[in-house]
Amino acid sequence: LDAAEQRVLPGEARFSQRDGLAGLLVANGFAAVQTDVCTVRFELNLEQMLVAREVCASGRALRALLPEAEWDAYRARARAALGNKFPDGIRYDRPVFIALGQKC
Repeated sequence: LDAAEQRVLPGEARFSQRDGLAGLLVANGFAAVQTDVCTVRFELNLEQMLVAREVCASGRALRALLPEAEWDAYRARARAALGNKFPDGIRYDRPVFIALGQKC
């Protein structure tokens, strides 16, 4: 899956860091680049967790790589595992990185 992730999400490592987007802006001619981080709180039930993972880039890539029967089996295992581990849903905070710059 790592190789598939690199093909489908080549910028994942870069943009999961605060300065990743800022570096890209500077490299493309932006000046006075500023970054900030804000925290977003997520509260999801089981169905929302599954859908969120399915529609993200890595979920779409996995869906495209697996035959229908394997995808259905994978989804059933994920539903069971998540349902057992998080019977009341899941709540978590996630940082969101923002970068602003002026185009020269």
